[in-house]
Amino acid sequence: MMSQSSLGCFHFHLKDKAKAWLNSLPTGSITSWNQLVNKFLGKFFPMSKTDALRREISDFYQKEGEQFYECWERFNDLLLKCPHHGFETWRLVKYFYDGLIPSNRQMVQSMHGGKFLQIE
Repeated sequence: MMSQSSLGCFHFHLKDKAKAWLNSLPTGSITSWNQLVNKFLGKFFPMSKTDALRREISDFYQKEGEQFYECWERFNDLLLKCPHHGFETWRLVKYFYDGLIPSNRQMVQSMHGGKFLQIE
């Protein structure tokens, strides 16, 4: 069972609708961290929203005229919108790399001696 202090600490990280939602739950209705996570994600990240964000991550591409650092920031902003995306780190790296314009892919390759994404 989750201690009240654990829930109390979580409470400080929430605001607005999320805090109101947590306060509206009946006392004792959350007995584990996993249960809290599942209820929270079910309420604020319905499967359709999660699927759409996961698609945005996996289909990511660099926009025309976008600088490398801007592209990187935009990709990281997407990851922050969906922290429960479930993608492994190597896959995220591949999605980002594959979405770069050819000149930036070439730059990344040259920075890694032409062996970026190669398994040794």
